Amino acid sequence: MIVLGQSQKNFICFGIFEWQVYIASDSLISRGHNVTGCFQCTNVSAALEGHRSYLETCLVPTTTRTILHVDDSSVIRELVKVHYQKLGYEVISLDDPTKVLSTLLTHNCQVVISDIEMEPIDGMTLLQQIKKEDGGLSVIMLTGVIGTNTILRSMRWGAEACIFKPLKDFTRLDTAVEAAFAKHDQWWESLQEAQAEISRTKSQVERITAGVV
Repeated sequence: MIVLGQSQKNFICFGIFEWQVYIASDSLISRGHNVTGCFQCTNVSAALEGHRSYLETCLVPTTTRTILHVDDSSVIRELVKVHYQKLGYEVISLDDPTKVLSTLLTHNCQVVISDIEMEPIDGMTLLQQIKKEDGGLSVIMLTGVIGTNTILRSMRWGAEACIFKPLKDFTRLDTAVEAAFAKHDQWWESLQEAQAEISRTKSQVERITAGVV
């Protein structure tokens, strides 16, 4: 939806989750309308182009499904790596939780599987750090620390699931991994739809607002 208003100053506001563009007068803004993401703009088309360019930085296509696994147990690392490589995933295994964030910066990982009891950073602290850097990254806790408190803390800090060791089979972990990648695919589709909508809106604005801004 496009809402146009005229005044000496024009503003363009967009809600990043609603993908709607508003051009409103400063008087409307001063009356308390939602102005999240609002900036003064003399070229609506340029503003939309900037928004579209931002989306393109998020839309990095990948056909590789990559899991980053961090655990201080070499046995668990090998079990997980062999299992998911057989299923067609790329697996990056780390024994040092301090290397996780730097690895995420250099590799396009969609899912992280993390132990909890590790040194020098425990898994809960690592979970919070990951979510702070990239809230959209899916993290699955795989731990021998069994208890309701572990589950509640994992949920509180944004983990997709909490799976307990020992891994008698991979059924529950497989389910969590598949759900995490399905969630990633849904976000990907939403971003593509948003990019298409921004392109359509840009064309409409160029046709309608020649005399407004």
